[in-house]
Amino acid sequence: MNVAGLPIALDRETLAEFCRARGIRKLSLFGSVLRDDFDPGRSDVDVLVEYEPNVRPSWDIFEHARDFGRLVGHSVDMNTPGMLSRHFADAVMRVALPIYHAVRPDIVWNTAVEHLAPLEAQIASILHADFDEEP
Repeated sequence: MNVAGLPIALDRETLAEFCRARGIRKLSLFGSVLRDDFDPGRSDVDVLVEYEPNVRPSWDIFEHARDFGRLVGHSVDMNTPGMLSRHFADAVMRVALPIYHAVRPDIVWNTAVEHLAPLEAQIASILHADFDEEP
């Protein structure tokens, strides 16, 4: 399943604002919202959140769940990976569908630099070869 096939309405920008305001770096869905047995009139939405390393949500996670529920129009059961039972945590992590993942500029930059460094030498040699050749 992908985000377009979800039985709940999600506005991408509103979701991003919600997550940024609360220090959520990754928000995923799991459970019946990803299956055919989701009942829009009765089912809750199971949510898995991962917070930025410096964020300690404590009891705020319940407020976050309530606020997210208002966004999607359903009650929400929000968990962090550490809150999941060890009996089914692995299964949840395998099927969870990420719908928001914060972009960390430092990681993007470092990854780009790693991938571009070898290309820089190739580009330089191509450019120098073109300019060094006589017509």
